[in-house]
Amino acid sequence: SLAVADGKLVLTDSDGNSVEAPMDDINKASNGLHIETDDENTSGAIKLGGELTKKTTIVTDATNTLAIAGLQNGSIVNNGTVTNKIVVVDEYGILKQVKAAMPRFFYMPSIAIPTDVRGIPSTIELYEIYEEQFGTPMAQNPGATALPVLNADQLNYYITYYDTNVFEDVSINNLGVMTFTVKADADLTVHSFMNIVFEVKP
Repeated sequence: SLAVADGKLVLTDSDGNSVEAPMDDINKASNGLHIETDDENTSGAIKLGGELTKKTTIVTDATNTLAIAGLQNGSIVNNGTVTNKIVVVDEYGILKQVKAAMPRFFYMPSIAIPTDVRGIPSTIELYEIYEEQFGTPMAQNPGATALPVLNADQLNYYITYYDTNVFEDVSINNLGVMTFTVKADADLTVHSFMNIVFEVKP
């Protein structure tokens, strides 16, 4: 007879002689599989679930498709923070995760750039302005939910345009702090503006 007992495979012949072999020496599981140890009803069985130990490809086609059923509903925003992510496929077919329901980029909220100080570098906390405006809107409809507010290190910052007749030495750091200088000879009677873009990091 053949039986499993105490984590061992036991072979017993007709004379009652037994030979034992540890299941660990027989069953091996790796690369996304594991040997069940928690469920006594299926202990020793090889099951799906575990760490991948190598690059792995699952090949599908029009007939043999891959589906995951029974997924629970998620929430996109919780107290202004993106809590769920979505799965995307890159050009090589590799699955990756990105923030759910977030645009790839968006424009900086409107701000007034002070021009009263000339010839001396000035700074504006762009991220803090975004955080305040998106986090505490001045008005919203009764059914509106909180806007997602990302952390400063979850964004890239770009100044796509500024008037070079008015501003010089414009830069921005990784925390969204912009440094700029108003030219000493700038003609401030002429309308001027900046385009500032925030990019959401993957």
